[in-house]
Amino acid sequence: MKASKSLCRLLAASMALGCSTTTVRSDRDPRVNLSSYETFEVKKGQVIANDVVDERDTLVHDRVQSAIEQELQQKGLQETAQTPDLIATYTARGQEVVEVMHGGTRPHDYTGANGWVDSRGGEWLAEDTEGTLVLDLVDAKTNKLVWRSIVEIDDNDLRSAKTITNAVDKGLEKYPGPLATE
Repeated sequence: MKASKSLCRLLAASMALGCSTTTVRSDRDPRVNLSSYETFEVKKGQVIANDVVDERDTLVHDRVQSAIEQELQQKGLQETAQTPDLIATYTARGQEVVEVMHGGTRPHDYTGANGWVDSRGGEWLAEDTEGTLVLDLVDAKTNKLVWRSIVEIDDNDLRSAKTITNAVDKGLEKYPGPLATE
């Protein structure tokens, strides 16, 4: 029975650290026919790391911008810098979190970036990175927000192109685009 409880604790701890979870909340202006928009332009957003704006992080800026461009094009919108219908922008925020975990067992030789660093007294520290990607679509003529998705990501690889692309895909998944009907 003790082995079974220890195994359950280990599995729960492993799942808490090793699995990426994503939560998406989207909101829209119900008075606007989103299908009427045909063109867009992506404007540079913000990258925030541990509550500090990082203007120099062009890697994340470029990855987010590219993912938004790709997703909106797949929705049937055309990219243009001349009088677009929509302006797309974003805020990408990453925050490092350290949690004290209790009980269970852990490999005593593991000290990875999201691993355990102290096991005295059955407690160990777990480092994790949580992120939020806010995607905004603004009507270029009225300057009003017509679509917002907030994508919360629990993943230690927030900077990767794959994680960013997946977050943008999920954030714009329900956006209808001009080819769909509402």
